[in-house]
Amino acid sequence: MRLIKDNKQYNPNKVNLIFSLIVSLIFTLIVVLASSHITTKLVNQSRAEFDDYCEDMSSGYAQSVTLKIESYFSVLDTFIKTGYALNHTDSEVQRNLNKSKVLNHPDFMNVSFVNPEGIGFRQNMTLSDVTDREYFHKIVDEKLDYFVSSPIRSHMNDEPVIILASTVKREDGSLRGFYSASIKLTTLNNTVENFLLNKDEWIFILGEHGKFICHPDPDMILKTYSPEIHDSNLLSSREITKIGQGHYKTISTRGSPVTIFLQRIPPTNWTLGLSVPDTFFYAFKQKENRYRVIIILVGLATMLVLTFLEFYVISLLHRHQHIETIYDSLTTLWTRKHFEIEAAKLLKHNPNNKFMFLECDIRQFRYTYQNYGEDASDAMIFYFSRRLNKLAMKYNAIIGRGFADHFYILLKIPSVRNAMAIFKHELTELNLKTKDYEIPFMSKYGISFLMPENSDRADTIQQLIGQASFAKTTIQENLLTQYAIYNSKLLNRIREEKFIESHMEDALKNGEFYVMYQPKISLSDDKIVGAEALVRWQSPKLGKLMPDTFIPLFERNGFITKLDFYVYEQVFKFLENQIHNNKPIVPISVNMSRNHSKPEKFMHDFLDVFKRYSIPSNLIQVEIIERSVMDDKTLKEITDKLHKEGFTVAMDDFGSGESSLNMLTKIPIDVLKFDRSFLTASTKENGELDKQSADFIEILIEMSKVLNKSTIFEGVETEVQRDFLRSINCDEAQGYFYSKPLTAEDFVEFIKVHK
Repeated sequence: MRLIKDNKQYNPNKVNLIFSLIVSLIFTLIVVLASSHITTKLVNQSRAEFDDYCEDMSSGYAQSVTLKIESYFSVLDTFIKTGYALNHTDSEVQRNLNKSKVLNHPDFMNVSFVNPEGIGFRQNMTLSDVTDREYFHKIVDEKLDYFVSSPIRSHMNDEPVIILASTVKREDGSLRGFYSASIKLTTLNNTVENFLLNKDEWIFILGEHGKFICHPDPDMILKTYSPEIHDSNLLSSREITKIGQGHYKTISTRGSPVTIFLQRIPPTNWTLGLSVPDTFFYAFKQKENRYRVIIILVGLATMLVLTFLEFYVISLLHRHQHIETIYDSLTTLWTRKHFEIEAAKLLKHNPNNKFMFLECDIRQFRYTYQNYGEDASDAMIFYFSRRLNKLAMKYNAIIGRGFADHFYILLKIPSVRNAMAIFKHELTELNLKTKDYEIPFMSKYGISFLMPENSDRADTIQQLIGQASFAKTTIQENLLTQYAIYNSKLLNRIREEKFIESHMEDALKNGEFYVMYQPKISLSDDKIVGAEALVRWQSPKLGKLMPDTFIPLFERNGFITKLDFYVYEQVFKFLENQIHNNKPIVPISVNMSRNHSKPEKFMHDFLDVFKRYSIPSNLIQVEIIERSVMDDKTLKEITDKLHKEGFTVAMDDFGSGESSLNMLTKIPIDVLKFDRSFLTASTKENGELDKQSADFIEILIEMSKVLNKSTIFEGVETEVQRDFLRSINCDEAQGYFYSKPLTAEDFVEFIKVHK
């Protein structure tokens, strides 16, 4: 009788195997279920984020179109501000339009002035009757101040166009007429296409009647659209214009299923649509299913691995961890840490050799990542690394990858001159390759050199990296330069800036800063009418420093505001002393730097200093900067407060910014101070001004006069320039033709002679 079975039936290896399989299976099921749930949640979240992204994109495109239309109206307003329509006959207004073509927006096909009877006086000196046009009735009958028309066909050439109209009203509020501009839809269409960041998407714009204003297919312009499939859920172009907001599924004009994201475009009745193919959204579902399959396969593989290869996997993971500390997983180049180790060895073992170090990256790589995604960015990094590695192997260099798109290269060189010649040649060849890549890109480089006389070569790789990195930052905003070399000039610049920063407070206390005065001369009689206060620095260690040396640094570190108030006080002291001693005086203008962004604080501090001295406020003019970081509202607020206290205000460097014409009416300044670039850029070798620039300057002076602004030109250096400005009735001039900046003593003598 066998009560006990043979022990072989209870083989412990088999029991352990079965137990491991059961545990692994349970573990795998838990992982699969949990991962499936997380995957579904992540995919749904990604879809919602993608919808939000498309909404933001469509809103951004709509804002871009709105800004474009506002820029058109801004140009029309320039014609209105001249005052010609209020003070001249219709024919005179037309002649002025013809003369002022230089002010036209590049997109304008024609500009007209339309009187209340509907007669249009075109810029090309022809007439037209527009009483049958919608925009005429909107302005005249419905009394709108401005209007953007639906798409129509031009009277002139039957081209599809839109019309913008902006009214001119008399002081009693009655309508004098309106300026209008026509813009070809093909021009607007090209502009809208340039807004696109992703060429897989496309946008369209509909007028209020459902006709296409912009569309990727030019044949659709001025047409409406209805899907061929009869389904109430599919929207026609007329229905889209009624909805105007949100996102909906429909069939595109190309016949493919799409989701359209709609936005209204103020100040028009237009609707912008961003059309995204449904293939984008199918990808989310396919991605989810693909993840599920991958998770199941990975789970099964994990079960088998855990069961049969446990010890092998552990050892493999250890080995993989070791490899990743040496090699970058994407490019297979050395990691930065290992590169530094190998570079230190190379430098230590070659004490008598010269070395060249390069740090390089891809210019505007963040833009690529944001617009093309992680996969495309990784592909670009891999492509760039292959090109760099090929060059490194060619010249027996070592190479490593740092963070993101940053790479490091170290190589022996026979001489700096030879190395730079080879670098420039190879860079030209590399640029040809990167420009032909599917997403064209440019690289930039910081370069540093190590000479044999450096004794501590084992610890210098970090220094080389730091030097090259700093050199590269100096070309960050310069798109025309691809590389910068760390040298003594850069080192001297760093030292000089550090010296300036460490001594600026003491320099202010010790009176090392002083004020020079550059006279302003009336062009009508060559008499002095004022001066500008300019700061200089006489350093005991660095000598005489010009403003270009320290002003940009002070603007970056904020010290400029202290220096401003120091200059103000010196000017106030000077004027008070002149008055007290019964000496001749003229108004002095002081500069307000771009760092003063809080009107209340500036006025409080400015008046606190001013009221310590017994001088009238009409002797002080404050020059504000058009290119300031302050917005128009802040500039206007400061100007109003200065006026309230009796000071005059000038717009310094006028014309060198991007919004000069608009600022004429937004900020109530007293004086327009034209930037010297108007004269220097337009003066020929013989000293004469080219005709086109001269005409443009004359128009600016005329508009300034219409708006009751005084005018002064900086940088007047020749008699020809002086005579030209005098001939167009410019008020004042400032420049070396009359006088360089003068010390206080010399300035007093200048006043006596030229008063």
